[in-house]
Formats: sequence, structure tokens, C-alpha cells
Amino acid sequence: MGDRLFTAAVTVILMCSAALALMHSSTFTIEDIEVRGNSYFTDGEIVAMAGLSDPGNIFRLNVRKSEESLEKSSKIERAAVRKQLPNSLVIEIAERRGVGLLPYNGVLCEIDANGVVITDIEDPSRVALPVLTGLVPTYLASGERAQPARIVDAVRVVGQFDPNVLRLLRELNVADTANLVGHLVSGAMVVFGDSQGIPMKSSVLLSILSDSERRGKTLTYIDVSTPEASIAR
Repeated sequence: MGDRLFTAAVTVILMCSAALALMHSSTFTIEDIEVRGNSYFTDGEIVAMAGLSDPGNIFRLNVRKSEESLEKSSKIERAAVRKQLPNSLVIEIAERRGVGLLPYNGVLCEIDANGVVITDIEDPSRVALPVLTGLVPTYLASGERAQPARIVDAVRVVGQFDPNVLRLLRELNVADTANLVGHLVSGAMVVFGDSQGIPMKSSVLLSILSDSERRGKTLTYIDVSTPEASIAR
């Protein structure tokens, strides 16, 4: 029994010594950090936000702490920090994707498909997203869900539109998701009808617009509420 206890104690000591050696070895000092998926921030800004400007030893790094620091930004939905031995890190960023702009207290706020406010927009002309009308927000703050809940329900529907359609829409009235109506940047009115089959309606609209452009025809009214019997004039 005494020999076994001695052997176990020696083993633990050796393991602790090895762990300490690894944690202080220059071989495992982080030298390379790769950042992926970011567009709002530069690689350097992401590294700084993750608290990795002076990262130190790879075994002493608290990955979850770095991820949580990144996810505090309203522009970042998810962050993952992965260790690659012996001395590299990969930071994967999943950014929030805006689906529309909501007027609030004299400014426009970009909002994602989950109803989370991303940021205030100073120059709407630089953001190719529709202004969402028909519902009045009672509370909007970066990183938080919009209020009232009807807005969250509405933007979940808007999130089903093809991003190419959202870029072409100047305004979309979401007061009643059973009767969605919008206007393109060209001025044409588009009737989408209810919230069913939004992807198909998006596809039909893009096809109509492509065809009208090819033929040099200017449209003022499009109805894709019944995709198989769409109207364009």
C-alpha cells in the first residue's frame, strides 16, 4: 500500500511539473492569430476586443473569456476562439446581419432577423436595407431586442427575404405581415401579400426585375402575392 501511495504521489508531482513546464515554455507562446468572418472590425480590433493583444502562453489562455468579450459587441452574434498547437489561435466571428432600418427618436437603427438592434445608422444611403415602416418602436438599444414584441415578429418575417431583394427595397411596410407592401429604390410598388412563401416570392421578384431590365422596361407596380400568377406593369 505504501509503495502504491508513493508511486501515485510521484506521478502527480511529475504531471504537475510537466504542466508547469508547458505553461511557461516559450514554445507555446502565442505568435499567430488568424481572424475569420469579420467585416465590421479590423483583425487588430477583434484581437484587442478579445483581450489578446498580449496573449502569452496558449495553455494559460481562457478561451471562453475571450469569446464572451467579443460577444459583448452588438455587431457580433457569436465568437469562437480555437487553439492550434503549438502557438496559434483562430478567431471565428459570426456577425449579425441587418435586415432593415427602424426609425427611432430621429435616427435609424439597423436590426437583425432576431429583432436585435445592431447599431445606429448615421448615413442611411450607405446601407442597402429597407426602412421598416408601419410599427412604432417603444424601445431600441444596441445589443437588445426591439420592443414591442410585434416588431420582433415582423423582422423574423423580413429575415426570410433574399438579401438581394432587401438591397433593392427602399421601404417595407410591416404593420400587417398578412399584407406586406414595399417600394423599390426605383419607386416601383411591390405587393408581397402574406408571410407565406417569402423565399419563392423573392425569387419571382428578382426574375421579374431581371427580365424588365433586359427588355429596358420600367415597372411601377409588381404583385408577387401569388407567385405563380404574378403581375408586373
